[in-house]
Amino acid sequence: MEIAIEARDEKREEDLGREIDEDEAPAKRRRRRIRCPLCEWEPDGKPYWICELCHAQFDTFETHASCPECPNRWKHTQCIGCNRMSLHEAWYEDAEE
Repeated sequence: MEIAIEARDEKREEDLGREIDEDEAPAKRRRRRIRCPLCEWEPDGKPYWICELCHAQFDTFETHASCPECPNRWKHTQCIGCNRMSLHEAWYEDAEE
């Protein structure tokens, strides 16, 4: 099993607790497909990622690139399939239901 260790971003983005505008709500109800933008590997829900600060193991897509044990957060995610880094947000694709 390969384990990716996410590199810490210097700047923590504060977007938790943001209210959804009613005009935004329909787009938020769409199902989101998650896959590597470079090789199209799809995560299977297993906790492959490890926080380099507190060593918590987690599924970065369940926590949206935030450590569940400490305030660490990442902009980039390493793919388990190809081992390359890409923007975490680039992994998400909207799909019509």
